[in-house]
Amino acid sequence: MEFNWLIGQYVNTVNKTEADIAWRDYVREKEEAFAKQREAAIAKEASTLTRQVGGDHYKKQGATMQPWAIIDAWGLDFYAGNVLKYILRHQYKDRVEDLKKARHYLDRMIEKYDENPS
Repeated sequence: MEFNWLIGQYVNTVNKTEADIAWRDYVREKEEAFAKQREAAIAKEASTLTRQVGGDHYKKQGATMQPWAIIDAWGLDFYAGNVLKYILRHQYKDRVEDLKKARHYLDRMIEKYDENPS
């Protein structure tokens, strides 16, 4: 123990190396705790059903589901799923370009039926 004249009392002292190690450990512990809290918050918000990457065109007009929720529910294949996707977003993203993309996939679907009508 050592008397600290600044505060007028005896205090326990540690050398600088021990203090630096203790501070480093304290900061590391707080950073890890913060990272865990942040990961938990992101995981809670980051459900693929509620998160959209690359814009907000599927959330316009209060839409509450992504196109893939409809695609999954109806068991649509790749081509039909893309037709649906482009139809749903056309008025909020690329307008006529998206309608042309939808038509392109729809044309491919028709070609596949013509090739194999069964």
